[in-house]
Amino acid sequence: MVDRCATGPKSSIRVETGACVGAFNNIQSIWTVSNRRVAPRPIDTSEPFARLKFGQWMQMSSGDWFVGVGSGFRDTYDGNHDAGQLWIDLHTTTRSQADYAPSANDLHVATRWYGIGRNFGFRAREMTGECSVFARSIEANDFLARSIDGDVSGDSFQGNVRIVSASHGRQILGHGWSLDARTTLKVGEQWEGLIAVEGLLGEMRWDNVAVEDMFVLSPRVFSDPQGFYHDTGGISGVAAKRDVRLDVARSCRFDAVRRGKRIDLMAGYVWEQGFTAVPSVGAAIKRGKWWTPYARVYPTESRCEVGAVAHSWMLSVSGDDWILAAPKSATISLSVVAER
Repeated sequence: MVDRCATGPKSSIRVETGACVGAFNNIQSIWTVSNRRVAPRPIDTSEPFARLKFGQWMQMSSGDWFVGVGSGFRDTYDGNHDAGQLWIDLHTTTRSQADYAPSANDLHVATRWYGIGRNFGFRAREMTGECSVFARSIEANDFLARSIDGDVSGDSFQGNVRIVSASHGRQILGHGWSLDARTTLKVGEQWEGLIAVEGLLGEMRWDNVAVEDMFVLSPRVFSDPQGFYHDTGGISGVAAKRDVRLDVARSCRFDAVRRGKRIDLMAGYVWEQGFTAVPSVGAAIKRGKWWTPYARVYPTESRCEVGAVAHSWMLSVSGDDWILAAPKSATISLSVVAER
């Protein structure tokens, strides 16, 4: 994404709305992830993961003050090698191995939020900038966390399963807050920068969610000489109600831009809590006052992003194996601005 970092005259009313959707994994192509006809293949990583996220927002500003609303969801999965291989094998007609020791976790959270913020401009010698502070109230209308750890042999499974749910039987809403900060800088005529932190401070809380800790023993179903089916498996465990507190997911971003006559050079760094930081480099080509196309490369993820920025809109698409073949990640983001 490219940000218009320079500060300038403030319009009386400015409205921005946008949305972003992304899918990431290191196992197989997102186009074949649910295709049961795909032949099983070995997992080439010891720590498979998958993520799916969606967000939409709207922000209105007047002078130095602004308000915003938004909603979205996030699904996160991670596990060991056997968990990833077992998942693929269960989605095909054959198995590539007989025994597995899967260990995996998944988390699903859906939220909506609203907040208020303020911009503070500053100037020091050749540097001008603007700092924004945004306080949000967050409500989670869905929460589900699951983990599994055990052994699979043939059709049998034994191991431990934990399920934490805020919608088991009746919906339980989570409540929380977050403080976000963002600073844009312009140094001289050539350099611009952006530093942004989402979730600088914040917490989410759910009261009386259902927590189930279970031991599962599920041997293979068999038939006796008379042809009747028997299943000697069982589930034992405990269920309880507990309060759950979690820190809001924190993410940081840094961007630097060097303006040129025809080409702007860009470098960036993005870090999201629980994941490896991702650097990027790119360039934007000036094509007049209407719009500016750009491209950005994320070398550690073998991913490329292309997009365009104009006065009233911004569009970006990113992915690897460039989208059309067998991408393991893909993201699209769009925002539109109206000023009066």
